[in-house]
Amino acid sequence: MVTVSIGKKDGKSDQDVIVVRGPSTEVDRIVPAILQVVEDAKNDDIVNGHVVEFSVEKRHVPHLVGQAGATINKLRESLGVRVNFDDESETDVKKASKKPMVTCKIVGRKEAVEEAKQRLLAQVERLADETTEVITIKRALHPALIGSSGKYAIRLEEKYGVKITFPRDAKDGAEQKSTQKPDEVVIRGGKKGVAGAKAELLEAAEFEKENNQSTTFNVPTAAVARILGKAGANINAIKDDTGAQIDVDKTSEKETAITLKGDKQAIAAAKASIQSIVAEVGDRKEDNITIPNKFVCRPVCMKVVC
Repeated sequence: MVTVSIGKKDGKSDQDVIVVRGPSTEVDRIVPAILQVVEDAKNDDIVNGHVVEFSVEKRHVPHLVGQAGATINKLRESLGVRVNFDDESETDVKKASKKPMVTCKIVGRKEAVEEAKQRLLAQVERLADETTEVITIKRALHPALIGSSGKYAIRLEEKYGVKITFPRDAKDGAEQKSTQKPDEVVIRGGKKGVAGAKAELLEAAEFEKENNQSTTFNVPTAAVARILGKAGANINAIKDDTGAQIDVDKTSEKETAITLKGDKQAIAAAKASIQSIVAEVGDRKEDNITIPNKFVCRPVCMKVVC
């Protein structure tokens, strides 16, 4: 039976002594194995003991670490390095910068450590360049800017590398808890990308504003039949000629509301056409005449000239 014990050589030395007791043949076999383990440990410490330290702003650390440490854990798994963040002393911070700083320490193989450092510094650079812009766009225009299934907004995000947030509708009558106002659109990302996305969104909003206008006015209900025409011939012709969308909604026996949608030019042309028909109907005059009964049954030949 062989026993192995580890202890200090003396009370003052920082070196440990390994004592192996047992049959000489077993001791001779075990000692070289122990010495090899010690040598491997030394080599491992040399190979995997490369250390790099650098400072980053404290506000960036949560982004570098990731939710529940996901980002930093992925870095550790892929490169086999150890990464720690430690607050710098107040004295060091005052000397270097007024911003709260943190020391990032990376330990591992030299190549892996340098790669990890480059990745973290690249992420810090992106975070330092990150900005947030809030622009005001009328809520009525948001659906067109978001696009079907969010396609237009997603295209802008991918094109400029940004995140675009539109206000969300409250559900089940609950009030929206976000501080984002109903007519605010938030763009977050790199300064250049945010500027590009902002310019394109505002341009698209202006286009929608000019081309998706609406106006409502009333006409006499008596004129609606003429406005529509037989089987809708008149109103369809106005739609085709002007490009405006026309909705007719009878509000009462005397008046009917007509809503026009489209750009300014289309709406103006459609409204002028409809009002022209209304004017024609208004110019008609109706009068009643009395014919004696003795003339009613007698054949009469009449010629009407308009």
